Amino acid sequence: MERPETKNFMKIYRAALEGRKIDTETDQSGWERLFEMASVQNVLPMIYDSTAEAFNRSDCEVDMKATIRAQVMGQITTQIRRTDAFLKLYRKFAAAGGEPIVLKGLICRQLYPDPDARSSGDEDLLVEEDVFSLYDGVLTTAGWSIADEKTDPLTDFEVSYRSERSPLCLEVHKTLFAPENAAYGDMNRLFEGARERSVRTKIDGVEIRTLCETDHVLYLILHAFKHFLHGGVGIRQISDIARFADVYRTKIDWIEIREKCKKVRADRFAEALLQIAVTHMGLDPAALSPDWQPQINSTDLLEDCLNAGVYGTSSMARRHSGNMTLHAAAEGSAAGGAKRSLLRTVFPSARELSGRYRYLKKLPILLPVAWCDRILRYRGEKGEVAQNAKEAIRIGNERIELLEEYGIIDS
Repeated sequence: MERPETKNFMKIYRAALEGRKIDTETDQSGWERLFEMASVQNVLPMIYDSTAEAFNRSDCEVDMKATIRAQVMGQITTQIRRTDAFLKLYRKFAAAGGEPIVLKGLICRQLYPDPDARSSGDEDLLVEEDVFSLYDGVLTTAGWSIADEKTDPLTDFEVSYRSERSPLCLEVHKTLFAPENAAYGDMNRLFEGARERSVRTKIDGVEIRTLCETDHVLYLILHAFKHFLHGGVGIRQISDIARFADVYRTKIDWIEIREKCKKVRADRFAEALLQIAVTHMGLDPAALSPDWQPQINSTDLLEDCLNAGVYGTSSMARRHSGNMTLHAAAEGSAAGGAKRSLLRTVFPSARELSGRYRYLKKLPILLPVAWCDRILRYRGEKGEVAQNAKEAIRIGNERIELLEEYGIIDS
């Protein structure tokens, strides 16, 4: 059963997606909780825009009203700067002979009533590995540098760049998903030929290349699936799918999407996402395939989304619980992998830790050193290890039940 808090939040979020103002009355603690939920989901500007009139005439303290208003204006202003910085970079790539594929963020934002209110902390590009040096050269010349000094641009599938003069983070992908990940690395095969099928669109006068509509919706679903296997997926990712489905309804092959989702056991998860989109985000079922009308219980998934935060990072315990769900998904069986999942939550493999501890790629024998460092960091970040490990295991077990419910793993 959905909580009243959930119903209220989703009612307001739907109004934001439809560009409507909504009248709501609550006390100061209710407003504080509403904006807290919006901040965790990184949709504060959208929620504020729909409720501003009611909020401003409420009995809330003047300081609170000023603080929320300043946060919203700051986020919108920052988003405008990020978009401007990205489009300038894209022009530079095009001038140098590059044509990277833009994923998610910028493409999705254009589908919302107010694009700048749909925040996006980074922009993602898909490039061909054999011309990666071209993009690296353009970025370096423009004053951008690799964000993490531990990144190896020659071997890592994803490289993040930052500039001291810009709030934008640029993520350059050589593949859509980490190939070495046992739970979802194989999903790259579902996008073979994606560049040949890609399309061009124009945003603010800049012509950019992006995935075709069917590939893009599939990627949005599987990207959400990836985050679900980690710590969870936020509602903004679901509304991106809802907006795509509504705007490009005649160009999306839902039969193909469903069949590809089945290959990675993500079809029932996708159906649950679409059910949330229909029930809570105003998606017209007619936008979907007649052969794939969502008829699944999505209440538990929605509550998990609201608890998870935008990328399942609402708490350190939830982040660590992702090790359990990832291992369970890789094993394919809750019964067969439960005990191993618990052990591997504390002691992951060298391959799984190589993203954070780069030296494991060349010296996997140093895995025990990484384990010790990880445990010490966990203690420093969240205090008592035992208490937080217990919470991580509790969340992990609950989420493994969700994996069973949606057929991602066998019970």
